[in-house]
Amino acid sequence: TLIELLVVIFIIGILSAIALPTFLRLINQAKESEATQYISYLNKHQTAEYLEGSEFTNSFGTLSFPQPETPSSAAGLLKSLGFSVAETNNYLYGIKIAAYNNKPLAIQVALSKQLGVQSYLGIVYFKDNKDPCGPVSLPVSLSSPVFQQFGILNNLISNPGSYCPDLF
Repeated sequence: TLIELLVVIFIIGILSAIALPTFLRLINQAKESEATQYISYLNKHQTAEYLEGSEFTNSFGTLSFPQPETPSSAAGLLKSLGFSVAETNNYLYGIKIAAYNNKPLAIQVALSKQLGVQSYLGIVYFKDNKDPCGPVSLPVSLSSPVFQQFGILNNLISNPGSYCPDLF
């Protein structure tokens, strides 16, 4: 009957409303797994690059990164801070070679392009034979205000120990 059909539709609507937030959270977690995998990949390849040649690289091509380097308009901030940049649908990736306590340091970042999806970083720094740091979540995305993005990335470059204290 019509009443039974309306009751079934009402129950399905309630179940959908309950399940939708969980489903959306799982979609964001799947997007975040891309960044954690790529940051781990970059950390491992930077480690190998340093052990083989005594220096890090800021070239995605040298690290056999599967995404091409792209000149996206969103990449301007990372490029202004000296990062090499590559891009996927969900993230903007950057590599920067710096120095900390007179030792070379490789910083890899994955900046999320969407709200609700975490950004991540990885750091390779050789001191006391410690493993690379990362992926560590960053409290910023490309949808954050530019001054906040700049502040966090600038702090990461000047004080990497605040994000990876065990490494330093």
